[in-house]
Amino acid sequence: MQSPDALKGEAPSVERVAADLVVSVRKLQQRLSDEQTSYSNVLADARRDLAEEFLKAGEVGNDEIAYLLGYSEVSVFSRSFKKWTGQTPSDFRASNA
Repeated sequence: MQSPDALKGEAPSVERVAADLVVSVRKLQQRLSDEQTSYSNVLADARRDLAEEFLKAGEVGNDEIAYLLGYSEVSVFSRSFKKWTGQTPSDFRASNA
């Protein structure tokens, strides 16, 4: 996938990622399926991993993390993070301080 900079402001589309990898969307989807995953799963995993890194570092607020990960609103990021980890971003940050 692309660098974290590619997420700023919006998540990259599967079409954009396929073009960057110089494969068709169908081929990318097939390769991901062969690995028993999907584009949305890979994107969610990347977002979760990056969110955890940002929160552990403690250098940026939740609003900036949401933007960096391509979320349109902080509330959407917070709900996603709680779904992934069972904790709010603030609770996760506090427990890893």
